[in-house]
Amino acid sequence: MGYILAGIKIVFGDRRLWPYLWRPWVLSGLLFTGVLIGGYVFWLPYAGDLAARLGLPEWVGASLGTLLYALVWWFASGVVFLFIAGILSSLLWDEVSRQVELRLTGRYADRSPGCAGQGWDTLIRLPFTASIAVATLVLGWTCLGVTGVVLAGWLGLYDYTACAYVRRSVLFPSQFIRAFRSPSWVGFALGSGFITLLPFLNVLLFPALVAGGTILCMEGEDG
Repeated sequence: MGYILAGIKIVFGDRRLWPYLWRPWVLSGLLFTGVLIGGYVFWLPYAGDLAARLGLPEWVGASLGTLLYALVWWFASGVVFLFIAGILSSLLWDEVSRQVELRLTGRYADRSPGCAGQGWDTLIRLPFTASIAVATLVLGWTCLGVTGVVLAGWLGLYDYTACAYVRRSVLFPSQFIRAFRSPSWVGFALGSGFITLLPFLNVLLFPALVAGGTILCMEGEDG
């Protein structure tokens, strides 16, 4: 958890990093909003049809459908964000991770395998990301929500350190072992899992989680 706090401090406390935040934020937000709107447009006709079958006015179906969708989205949004984070983390937030290393050490790792390597890393981690996201949606409520935090944290450990590891030519699934090199991985995983499942706060703190994951990677890889 300490590295997450350090990430918050450096990302929001260093004004020089702010120009690197808005573009990934906007793109992530647009994708997140697109999924939200797309799901609503897809669901609303079914709600209206169900109301008609029950002999209710269409506006009742639309209203109840909207309330139900909002309720479901409130609980499922963290899982959707989890999936989006798994896809975008190593693609959109690399410059933030790079600048964090530069601010802390005066240099940054630059052994990236290039666009092809980054694309392969994203593609190969996709099935794992999707599996954990589905498992979190289905099982996340068990053990008073602890299961969801653990699953989201497990995935977050790889997602939020992805940028730093890719620049060191450590691609997924090699991260499975390397991410455990830092003795702080447990606290980071649990903290990031909890934040990831909190609507709105997860989007706001995304760059801080990437910054914390970068510091975690640096501890394990560079000493």
